[in-house]
Amino acid sequence: MIIALQMAYQMVQLSAEMYIPNIVAVSLTRELVLCLRIDRGRPIGAGIAAEVGSMVVTEQVDALKAFAVNPVKYLVVPRFLGLLLMLPVLTMFADIIGIWGGYIICVYKLHISHEMFWKMTFRALV
Repeated sequence: MIIALQMAYQMVQLSAEMYIPNIVAVSLTRELVLCLRIDRGRPIGAGIAAEVGSMVVTEQVDALKAFAVNPVKYLVVPRFLGLLLMLPVLTMFADIIGIWGGYIICVYKLHISHEMFWKMTFRALV
C-alpha cells in the first residue's frame, strides 16, 4: 500500500499511473523472495540455535537423552520442517496482502479500474 501511495504522486505527474500495478507486483514479489532467502538462514537459524543452546545449559537435552529420545529428531527436525514449510507460505501471504494494498490505493485513490489493475498486475508477474 505504501509503495503504491508513494509512487502515485510521481506517476500522476508523468501521466503514467496505469503502470503502478506493475511496480507494486514486481517490487513486492522480488523484495519478499529476497527476504525469504535472507530469513531462511540468519535470524531464524540464530533463534533456533539460541533456544537449543539454552536447553543445553538448563540440561533439558540431557533429560531427553536420559529418556532415550534423540534430541536432534525431537528438537531440531520439527523446527526445521516448520521453517521449510511455512516461510514460503508466509511469503506468498505477504505478497497477496501487499498486492491487495496496492489495489486499494490504485482503485480508490487513483481511480484506475479494477480490471486494468488486475490485468497489469498479472502481466507483470508472468
